[in-house]
Amino acid sequence: MTDMAKWLRGVSLAGLCSVALCAQGASYDVVVIQPPLGGSSGVRAISESGDIAGYYYEAPSNYYTRQFAAIGGQSIVPMGWVNTSSSSAALDVNANGQVLWANLSWDYNGPNSVLYNSQSNSYTTLPGLARSINEAGVVAGTSFTPGRVHSAAYVYSQGNLVTLGDLDGGLQQVSAASINNHGTVVGVARIAADGLIDGVARAYVYDAQGMTNLGTLGGLASGATDVNDAGLIVGSSTVAGTEASHAFMYQGGQMFDLGVPEGASSSWAIAVNNAGQILVGASDTTGQSVGTFVYQNGQWVNLSNEVTLLDGWRFSQAVDINDKGQIAAEAFNPDGWRAQAWRLGPSTAVPGPAAGAWMLVGLSMLSWVRRARA
Repeated sequence: MTDMAKWLRGVSLAGLCSVALCAQGASYDVVVIQPPLGGSSGVRAISESGDIAGYYYEAPSNYYTRQFAAIGGQSIVPMGWVNTSSSSAALDVNANGQVLWANLSWDYNGPNSVLYNSQSNSYTTLPGLARSINEAGVVAGTSFTPGRVHSAAYVYSQGNLVTLGDLDGGLQQVSAASINNHGTVVGVARIAADGLIDGVARAYVYDAQGMTNLGTLGGLASGATDVNDAGLIVGSSTVAGTEASHAFMYQGGQMFDLGVPEGASSSWAIAVNNAGQILVGASDTTGQSVGTFVYQNGQWVNLSNEVTLLDGWRFSQAVDINDKGQIAAEAFNPDGWRAQAWRLGPSTAVPGPAAGAWMLVGLSMLSWVRRARA
């Protein structure tokens, strides 16, 4: 079978399907996201309304990816200029149909990203890598100096762009990962460290108090990846006495170690929703993935092992989760040569934000007990 025949056969498999998934007594329905022209596709984000931001390959022989979004059940290619000699992808989308996409080249000088409004069919160019957008259309991104010697996190809103500044002892290398609906930004900044030319990476939060270093779990480096509307921040940090990283959650001035699931030696938090559900990736001592997990109330649900798609398709990774508990994910076909974007949707109600609050109370009490025993 030729590559084109395989590609067309793959397109015919795309559509609507469902599969049961056991997760704390809940089941998930799977919706396959049909990209333009069919073919391989991947995901980067999911909105509160379940819309998907991602990328697809124009043809099997084309090395470059192109941005697309699935809004209201319809796949669209956001308009605006694109560097045809570079891959591009939609990186985020909100419930109002505003899409961020960027050229994914190594040259981030000048305008490299686009804020696209699907309702008005209009777009605005943005500098560097525009990474996250909230429901009010406020964007968090990263701009770069020539040669990418320095970088700065920024917030853009209605024609105004504000640079966030640097951490104390910073090396002017700051990137933005996520922004919540209150305008709080989290990401990674490099700071000076004795004996290390490039310094070390540290998770930060930017809010009304300015930019704050979140510290680590005892190791050298950390990074923040997402923040929900309650100010719960997630990310990963190296831990003392080892090169392994652990997923963390941070709130109220304290960083909590989520540890690792069974069979893993490292973990990292990918995203968090307002119910306190955290997507976590994990790997073993060889660096091989052991799955993507939903972590909540101390429980780990391994999506990698529990999801089985039709015709031998297998779960690859999950990248984002919204307040409905819907998950943006990817799967591979039986031969492993084609990826497919899809959305997991829980068939039962997702616990509200109060559940996440009680989880934090429990972790705080556990931390207090550990200190008392020390």
